[in-house]
Amino acid sequence: MDQLKTDHTVCAIVEAMLPRFGSKPRDLTYNMDFPSLALYFCLDMRAFFFADNGDEARESVNLHFIFERPTNYTKVWYAANDSGSVPKASEFRMLSDHDSCWRSFSSEILTPVIEMRDKVRATVKAEFSNPPEEKVVRRKMSDFNNIHAIEWVQVLYKKNPEDTHRKILTDIKPFPTNEAMVIVAQNITERK
Repeated sequence: MDQLKTDHTVCAIVEAMLPRFGSKPRDLTYNMDFPSLALYFCLDMRAFFFADNGDEARESVNLHFIFERPTNYTKVWYAANDSGSVPKASEFRMLSDHDSCWRSFSSEILTPVIEMRDKVRATVKAEFSNPPEEKVVRRKMSDFNNIHAIEWVQVLYKKNPEDTHRKILTDIKPFPTNEAMVIVAQNITERK
């Protein structure tokens, strides 16, 4: 059960809203000083356990992603916290910069989800008046995940001095949706 059910949905939305080559004009594709258009997602992940006697345990975590596609490669940055707001650029870590592997969410992003579920199990064991067996908790634990936000943002990044293939986000700013759609269409059209 420790998997993201929204991963295929997120990838389909990225493909539809931000096609390859959509983030930057052709002549600025490799210019890291020019802001790049990107999609920000916040996934709200929750785990619950309700006992027959009314005891309950709840935990949640927010997974944040930024997708940027200036070429046929897709850059993906990731952060996890308890907030539904866009984290600071310094909180994000690059997961992928690839033409196809970006669709396979890294197992490391499951760590906060697994920790969240472990906290629920620990709460049941430590605080419930009559805690059920571990196998009952595992079987009856409920998961819920939701796309909390999808927003257009502008990002700046630089090469990671320790791994030049990876990029470090240096700035994230909100970007108006109506302008984003026009820019994506222009960027795609000029490459045909």
